[in-house]
Amino acid sequence: EAWGNLLAQRAGCRVGNFGVGGYGTDQAVLRFETNNGDSAAVSVLGLFPINMLRNVNQYRHLRTGESPLGLKPRFIVAGDSLQLVPLPEVPFAQTAHLANDPALLLPHEVFLPGADLGPVRFAFPFGLALGRLALHPQVRNWVSERPSWIDYLEPDHPSEALEVTTRLCQRFVEACRRRGKSGFVVILPTPSSFDFFAERGELVMEPLVTRLEATGVPYLALTPRFAEKLRDERFATVITNWPKPGMGHLNRRGNAMVAGFVMEHLEVSGLVEDL
Repeated sequence: EAWGNLLAQRAGCRVGNFGVGGYGTDQAVLRFETNNGDSAAVSVLGLFPINMLRNVNQYRHLRTGESPLGLKPRFIVAGDSLQLVPLPEVPFAQTAHLANDPALLLPHEVFLPGADLGPVRFAFPFGLALGRLALHPQVRNWVSERPSWIDYLEPDHPSEALEVTTRLCQRFVEACRRRGKSGFVVILPTPSSFDFFAERGELVMEPLVTRLEATGVPYLALTPRFAEKLRDERFATVITNWPKPGMGHLNRRGNAMVAGFVMEHLEVSGLVEDL
């Protein structure tokens, strides 16, 4: 039921899916660059809004509370280019630092405990901890009914998530061109980004779209297309609603819509002939 397989049926050719659950855009691009067996004429980089946070994160546990050993590489902006910060090598004897003082092992981690964007340590004095929690940017966005991650799309955000993500998309397209293939970025919606568009008529990922247009990166933003198809329906009708209502990946209907949108884009862009 995955949209890649449904797209393969529509296009009449194989569509390989190299996505890995929980990966950031950085990991996806790195995997793409090292996939020497890739011979596809067209490649697609999928991008969810949450990737903005994943792209500036090295230790997943600090961001989600899950994956206590979930370490990853990341890129930082160094002048006019991206600089790779490799996967952290943490000897077993130093694993305690991940819980007690992660800054010792992860100097480029945005979500360090106690930092402005990191988790709030619930420790004495508890009143101060509760106050910091109430003022946390993600909590304030949630209270104001905005996507919790919306701040990461600001050009001057301290995480530099917008700049990092834009440059990763550029890097992907440049890798496609070096291989003599076409490539574009598909920006997928989430329930919160779809609701933002439905209620305000604004694309929450517009800052990224503007950057992609300015740098010549081909893209396909799916939120307006979903809104046109669903009309007055909620986005919950096209997701699994697991582990709870309003959450989850696309269901069969949602996947079929994405396959249709991408197929239409391939046709309009004249890329079908390359398949």
